[in-house]
Formats: sequence, C-alpha cells, structure tokens
Amino acid sequence: MALKIVPITEADYLVTIEGLGDSYWETFSGVNDTTQTTPYSDGRSNRLHKHRGPRQVEDVTIAKPYNPEKDAPIIEWWRTWCSANGEEVTITVQPVRYCPEPTNYGPATTLFGCKPASLKYVNVDKKSSNIAMIELSFTVDDYQNK
Repeated sequence: MALKIVPITEADYLVTIEGLGDSYWETFSGVNDTTQTTPYSDGRSNRLHKHRGPRQVEDVTIAKPYNPEKDAPIIEWWRTWCSANGEEVTITVQPVRYCPEPTNYGPATTLFGCKPASLKYVNVDKKSSNIAMIELSFTVDDYQNK
C-alpha cells in the first residue's frame, strides 16, 4: 500500500508571542529567509553567474480580530516596549490538530530575536461590516524548527 501524505492546512497553526499572555493570532505572514545575490561574469564566457551573499529573515506580520478590552495589554506592551527594557521577544508557530482542543502536531517554528517594528489597529469605515483587526510586525534575527 502506498504511503498517503496529508498536508497541513494554513488554518492548523497556533501563533503565540512569549510574554503576551493568551494572545493567539489569526494570521502569520510566514518565514521568508532570503540571500542577497550579485551577478558577475567570469570574463571567459557569455554567461552571468550569481554569487550568494549574506542571508536575512524578512520581517513577519501577525494579525487577529481586534477586541478593545482584551487587546489593551498588547497596545500597552507596544507603547512601553522601547521605554522599558526593550528585550527581544520569541514568536512560536505551532502546528496543531483541533479535535476539539488544539493538540500539538509536529515541530514548532520558533522565531528568535524579534523586535517590534509596527502596530496597526483601529481602522474605521462606517460603511463596512469587515472585522476590525490588530496587526503587529517584527524584525527577526533567526528561527529554528524543533
């Protein structure tokens, strides 16, 4: 019998930020680890080659439906992060299975050295029934899949 591979869906993850309590996030932009490249010619052929340079992890963005009462600690944390100790945070993206409660499924991706880069919330449109969202962006130093 052939091995059946069942991929995980994008909905089967739990995203948390260390130190922000029960703040679970609905969307996560994903890890994008890139390297700089520079084209060069070897001087003997009619072909350009590429030299790889240093790698960098692109900024990540997380978002969730905004609740003014429950999400007040997130806004306060953002406002005082730099004036407090400014410690880096850790973001964890854990694959889960829901049945009915989330159960860890496979290794988590942990993002280290995360520093807040932007906060976006209270978008207003009186003609809309869209859900209000709160969004945070972070710089990332490194990540690990464990």
